[in-house]
Amino acid sequence: LAELNNLLTNFDQSTIDVSTASPAPGTSNVQNQTDIIELALDVEFQAATFYFSGIVNQVKNSDVRKVFANIMPVEVAHMVTYKSVLGRDPNINAALFENLSMV
Repeated sequence: LAELNNLLTNFDQSTIDVSTASPAPGTSNVQNQTDIIELALDVEFQAATFYFSGIVNQVKNSDVRKVFANIMPVEVAHMVTYKSVLGRDPNINAALFENLSMV
């Protein structure tokens, strides 16, 4: 945490104080390992959606688009891993990317 706070300070951002921190929204119903994996899957889906949307719709700078294009498949790989852990079919097909673009 000290290293993270040093980094945040270097970029003029607020530091994190765990004594005053509260759970993130949506985490109050996490009760077991399956819930944790479901939450992680949702976070990865949101991240993949962010990068996909940036590549397709929002970002005009080609250097940033390249960075997003390199990160987005990693987020999808995380989704596939979590779906596998949950015993679900990863469904890597056009429908996945259609879902990413519609959020």
